[in-house]
Amino acid sequence: MSTALWLVLGFSAGGLALLAVAAVVLFLNVRRDEQVRVLSRRIRVLPWRDKFRLALRLAGDRRVPLRVRLIPPAVAVYLASP
Repeated sequence: MSTALWLVLGFSAGGLALLAVAAVVLFLNVRRDEQVRVLSRRIRVLPWRDKFRLALRLAGDRRVPLRVRLIPPAVAVYLASP
């Protein structure tokens, strides 16, 4: 594969991870509990690799609402379309 394709795939994967974490953080911030705010701050300071792992695990967790789990695949389809 060409270098340009690898760069696009890398940036897409990183963007998907950040969007998934952002969606979860936004979903959690709907509630105004102190525990939720603390969790949001802890997620924001994670390194990007840990955010990516967290996003993958949250995508597979059935307790996360479906609309939140569908955001990363929708972004992937959008980014992959010409």
